[in-house]
Amino acid sequence: MATDLDMGLDGHTPGPWVADFHNEQREGGRFITYVRGGNQLVPIAAVPTGVEGYGREEGRANARLIAASPQFAEAAPDAVEILDRYASFIRDWVKAEDLEMHPYLPQIELVADYLREIIAKIKAPSRA
Repeated sequence: MATDLDMGLDGHTPGPWVADFHNEQREGGRFITYVRGGNQLVPIAAVPTGVEGYGREEGRANARLIAASPQFAEAAPDAVEILDRYASFIRDWVKAEDLEMHPYLPQIELVADYLREIIAKIKAPSRA
């Protein structure tokens, strides 16, 4: 279900991306986990895992979050469209006196707006 929101989300290394915990490397007294994408040969990110003040599990969680980014970028525009359509349906077809039967409508609209903000960050041009 492609929308105008997903235009321009390309340009990154194609997914899936993988947090490569099996090949964590020790560099300068810290561990580094590489997030790899596409052909799995070139790292997308080097994430510290096990640095003072920055726990190993926190670093691994960050690596998993980065690795999930392409899937999120692909799904987010469709989620916005679905949320917008549902909110519009409720606003357009439910009688005003029955809106109280849809208490989550404001949250649905907030989530759609939040996803739009995230999509805008993904699409924003890089700064030199």
